[in-house]
Amino acid sequence: MSGSRSFSISRKLTLMNMLASGAALVLASSALFFYDFHTFRKDMLRQLSTEAKIVGSNSVSALAFNDTESAQTTLSALRASPHVLYAAIYTASGSLFAEYRRNGVAGIRTPPINQSGYSFDFKNDEFSVAEPIVFQGHTAGHVYLISDTNDLRDRVERYLGIVAAVLVCSLLATLLVSRSSQRSIARPMVKLAETAILVSREQNYSLRAESVDTQDEVSTVINAFNEMLRQIEQRGAQLQLAHDELERRVNERTAELEDRTLQVAEQAKLLDLA
Repeated sequence: MSGSRSFSISRKLTLMNMLASGAALVLASSALFFYDFHTFRKDMLRQLSTEAKIVGSNSVSALAFNDTESAQTTLSALRASPHVLYAAIYTASGSLFAEYRRNGVAGIRTPPINQSGYSFDFKNDEFSVAEPIVFQGHTAGHVYLISDTNDLRDRVERYLGIVAAVLVCSLLATLLVSRSSQRSIARPMVKLAETAILVSREQNYSLRAESVDTQDEVSTVINAFNEMLRQIEQRGAQLQLAHDELERRVNERTAELEDRTLQVAEQAKLLDLA
């Protein structure tokens, strides 16, 4: 920031306006981003939980009759959901009953089932949810779904792109507004500084700073500066008058003394002749 001390007042005003606008926009955008991020994540989790409930309701009979093929067919319908990576149905004892994997997905997935039978998690760029399968008031099993976060990532990327574009446009608008404000703030102050330098160099207190048609601090400073110059000019004129008056009196007294000296000299000559 030490380098900014040598900037002109117009550049400083522009820099401050752009910094203030940029900081305000970044703060507002950050608040909206986190709100939208958490809201959209909750919506995705809610949608995944709804899909798990639908799978669970369609798997009740398969669990009741130990029909793994029917359960597998129910899970296979999740191919229509492009974001589901993995789906599994577990029995009430926690044994794997049926599962579905999207192509390319591997590894053992263990559902984090708690006492309530419902759980969710968000880590490693994946959503996971476990929903209980309830039949006649008893937990017949669980449905475990894992979904990718491509929609969330795409949304974040679009949001950041929009924020960047808005930030650039806002800074450009701030730059234009700052330049227009220089006519009412920076330019009068520059003219005032030039007048002060000229007065100091030429010692000409009859000069005046150019006034402005506003009623603000800038006009107050300019009017005060002009009033100071007027008072200095007035005092200078009074001092000049006093100096001229003193010089006139000195000349008069000098003339009187010279006349008296001549008179004394003439009287001395007359006495010498007598």
